[in-house]
Amino acid sequence: MVPLLDNAPPISEAYDTSTPAFREYLEDVISWFENQDEDYATIDAEVRASNPAEQVTGFRVALKIAESHRILRELNEPLTITLLNAVYKETARMQPRSEHPHGEDLVRFKMNALEYLESMNPMLSCRFFVIDDGCPDGSGDMARTILKQDFPAAVASEKARVYMLSSYRHERSRPACRVNAQGRL
Repeated sequence: MVPLLDNAPPISEAYDTSTPAFREYLEDVISWFENQDEDYATIDAEVRASNPAEQVTGFRVALKIAESHRILRELNEPLTITLLNAVYKETARMQPRSEHPHGEDLVRFKMNALEYLESMNPMLSCRFFVIDDGCPDGSGDMARTILKQDFPAAVASEKARVYMLSSYRHERSRPACRVNAQGRL
């Protein structure tokens, strides 16, 4: 385990888990974890007890992903995972980092991750819904364009959708619900 801890890439933001270096490291951790007699909780507790948190974050994130993969591979009844992604001024994050300094390629990254999870077990089905609540920079439209261009089968089957909530809100003459002064519906 020590070589894995020593080689862990630094994790300082969510984007770091989408880098090629982390993906390669993750494969090493998954291979290692599959051959361990100890369970996830035991390994994680041991690592936390004997190392400073900032030095083992990359390993712990990879270990948790490895445990999630193990659980998903062992599913024996149907399960649907629906990822809801609310967007507001997210056009920069939807671009690849090569096109924008804050780019995370978030729509493609999440769709590819969900497709990968589905490939692990035929009992697993994944959906991705983007929710735009009136974003002024066109985040919902950008997400819809990316999904139609890069994931047409998911769009056609409605496994990937964009909901523009502001258009629903403007179609109503009154709000769907009202909250009183005490915060109750």
